[in-house]
Amino acid sequence: MAKINHNNTYDTIDRVIENAKNKQTIHLYAEDETLKGDSLCINGKKLWHFATTGYLGLEQDIRIKQAAAEAIFKYGTQFPLSKTYISHPLYRTLEQKIELIHEEPVIIAKNSTLAHMAVIPQAISDNDVVILDHQVHWSVQTACQILKTRGVPVLLIRHNNMEQLEDYLVKYKDKHQKIWYMADGIYSMYGDHAPIDKLKQLIKKYPCLHIYFDDVHGMS
Repeated sequence: MAKINHNNTYDTIDRVIENAKNKQTIHLYAEDETLKGDSLCINGKKLWHFATTGYLGLEQDIRIKQAAAEAIFKYGTQFPLSKTYISHPLYRTLEQKIELIHEEPVIIAKNSTLAHMAVIPQAISDNDVVILDHQVHWSVQTACQILKTRGVPVLLIRHNNMEQLEDYLVKYKDKHQKIWYMADGIYSMYGDHAPIDKLKQLIKKYPCLHIYFDDVHGMS
C-alpha cells in the first residue's frame, strides 16, 4: 500500500500563495499618485475598488486628514517609545473619548494583532481552556499559539456551533478554572455575527465561560 505523505500546512499555504502570485492576483502595488478610495490603478489599468476594509470611508474624511496632518507637524511621524512606559499625548484623549462611548475602561493599541499578542497570554492562566471558533480572526489564532507552549489546551469548534461549544463546557467545567470562547463580533469572511443571545444563555448556565471578542470589523 502506498505511503501517504501529509504535507506541512505551511507548505500548502506557500504553494497557494505562490500560485496566486504567479496569476497576478496578490502581492500587487497600486500605482496611483493620489488615492480617492473608489478606484485603484494596477498594472496601468484603472479599476474600481471594492476590496477596501475601510468600511466607513474615514480614511478620506477631510476632517480626519486635516487633523492627521496637524498632528504630524506637532508630534512628528511616530512616537518611538514603548507604550508600557510612556504613551503618546493623544492616546489619553482618544482613550477618554472611546471610554465615553463604551462606558468601560479602554486601552488603545497600535493595531489589533499587537493587542491580541499582548492581552491573550496575560489574560489566560495555565489552568484555563481556550476554545476558538474556526472563523475567528487569524491574529487571535496566532496569539493563542503562545498558550500552547505553556500547556494550555486550545481547541477549535465549527463556526457558531453552540452545541459543540456546550459539549466542551460540560467536558471541562469541573477540570479547569476558566473556559474562554474566542470569536469575532462580525466575521470578515462570512459577514455574519456571533450568536450573542445564545452566548449570554451559556454564560448564565456555565459561570466558568468567559468571552473574548475580536470586533475590529464590527467597529469598522
